[in-house]
Amino acid sequence: MSAGCHIFRHSFATVLPETHHNIQTLQELSDHTDIPTTVISVCRPGEAPESAAPDNWMTRAIEFKDAAVLIVEAKDGSLTFPYYYNAALSLELSLKAILVLQKREYQHIHRLNELSNAAGVKVGKNQEKTLELLSESLSWLGRYPVPKSESQWNNFHDTLLPKHKVVKKEGNVGSVMKNEKTFPTLKNYIAIWNLFESEYSSILQNGA
Repeated sequence: MSAGCHIFRHSFATVLPETHHNIQTLQELSDHTDIPTTVISVCRPGEAPESAAPDNWMTRAIEFKDAAVLIVEAKDGSLTFPYYYNAALSLELSLKAILVLQKREYQHIHRLNELSNAAGVKVGKNQEKTLELLSESLSWLGRYPVPKSESQWNNFHDTLLPKHKVVKKEGNVGSVMKNEKTFPTLKNYIAIWNLFESEYSSILQNGA
C-alpha cells in the first residue's frame, strides 16, 4: 500500500488532538486555509472521508452547537466570546454540510450570509444582521480568518456593533441596550440553527 503526503498530514491531524493541541494550532500545522477543514480532518479511520461526507460536517456542527449552549448555561445566561465562537462555527459547519450534500462549492467562504445564499437557505432580514455580527465576531475576536486591513478592525466597532444597539431614554437619562431582534442571543442563534438543521434534514429526506 502506498501512502502519499495527504495521508501523512491527515494522520498527523488525527493524533495531535490527543496531545491537547488547540484547533488553531492544528490549522497552522496542517496548513489548512480554514478551521472547519481542520475540524473535519481530525475524523478517525472508519469515519466518513473528510470533507466528502455531509454527515461528518453536521456531526461537528452539532458538537459546536451543544458547546455554545452549555457555555451560556454555565455562565447563567451571559454571552461570552467562547459562546460566539462556538455558535458561529456551528452555523458555518452546518451550512457547509448542506453545500456538501448539494455537491456545491463551499471552500474559501466564511461569511455566514454568503454561505446561506450559496446553499439557497433563506433567512429573515433580522437574521441576516445576526449572521453578519457573528461572522464579524469570529473574525475580530477569534482572528478567523485574520483581519488584514485596518478598515476591517474599525468596521466591527464603528459600523457593525452600533447596528445592534438601541438607546432608551427615561427623562434625561439614556441607556444603551442590545437589539433583541438582531443581537446573537441564545434565542436568536437557536432559531437560526433550527432553520439550518431543518434545511439539512429536508434535503436528506427529499434527496439532494
